[in-house]
Amino acid sequence: MRWRPTRVSKLALVLLAGLSLGALWAVEHFQIHEERPHLREKLAAAETMQRAIETISRTRAERGHEFDANTDPHRTGLIGMEFTPITNDRGLLSAKQVVTNPNFAALVVEMFKAAGLKKGDVIAIGWTGSLPGANLAVLSAAESLGLRGIAINSVAASMYGANDPAFTWLDMEKLLVDRGVSRTRSVAASFGGDEDRGKGMGVPARRLVREAVERNGVPLIFEKTFEQQVAARMKIYDERAGRKRIKLYVNVGGGLGSLGARINGLIIRPGLTTSFLGVRFKRHGAMTLMAKRKVPVVHINYIEKLCQRYGYPADPQSDRTPGLGPMYARPVHDLRLAGALLGALLVLFFVTIRLDTRHYVRRQKRANDMV
Repeated sequence: MRWRPTRVSKLALVLLAGLSLGALWAVEHFQIHEERPHLREKLAAAETMQRAIETISRTRAERGHEFDANTDPHRTGLIGMEFTPITNDRGLLSAKQVVTNPNFAALVVEMFKAAGLKKGDVIAIGWTGSLPGANLAVLSAAESLGLRGIAINSVAASMYGANDPAFTWLDMEKLLVDRGVSRTRSVAASFGGDEDRGKGMGVPARRLVREAVERNGVPLIFEKTFEQQVAARMKIYDERAGRKRIKLYVNVGGGLGSLGARINGLIIRPGLTTSFLGVRFKRHGAMTLMAKRKVPVVHINYIEKLCQRYGYPADPQSDRTPGLGPMYARPVHDLRLAGALLGALLVLFFVTIRLDTRHYVRRQKRANDMV
């Protein structure tokens, strides 16, 4: 290795390095927003969900409901109390809050489109009272895409869910249909809880659930065994679908009638799953039986992990304006700016190298002439 003199000063080299770093900063800082697919359907779903929330909130206020500023700061009416007679499990408040954002419906649209759903397709839904915001998002997404949803509701709810015995998820969805906000209602219901049959729930709690089912005119699924309970669900889905094939199964929450066993909710990761090759389930519920039929599954639970997977903000305080957020547009590098800066840098580097090379050649020639 031999040192050779150069005409390019250290100052020039430092400036070139600085310009390179500046160009990198500019490309990263001045990004543009690229519109994501299915914008129209996503916006329609978010707007439907917003109307639904406004309807529920207004109705609850008219009935004397007191909104808790700590648990339900946006006054959605979708956040329940910590404990009520029909509360059947623990629940994470932040998860309940995140899914009350109308833009969560746009995320559901994204999953539905990724599953290849088209207008007129039939989807089976198993939801609980635990995540009423997510229920609304599924309902809104299905209607924006023109899907036919066949839903079965496990009435009992975890903490902060739809656990008001006088205003369960069944009451919410009936209200929305009566007010013309949506068309989808549960076609059947179960107690929920252990075995999906209300095991572990006290007599007063089961009475309150039964009253909710009766006042909403929904058939109650209550069989002698858990296996018969699940079989009854599957029969309802198949009969309601008729000759049409069920194209997708949607699970919302941790209802055992849907999951089969809690561990199954961990085996299938949150979001869309289209292949179950090699997957072994602990105990079958409606979701796992659909998976066994090779029906794709959208699993909406473990909300923080779901948000991480799809790049959705898991902050309950994120912007709630329909049409704003990463589901509609995402920042990407401006290729035109990057190309222009790269071209300018290449020209500068070329000029610098030419000056350096020319100076070296001249110096070598003078050295040879002196020999």
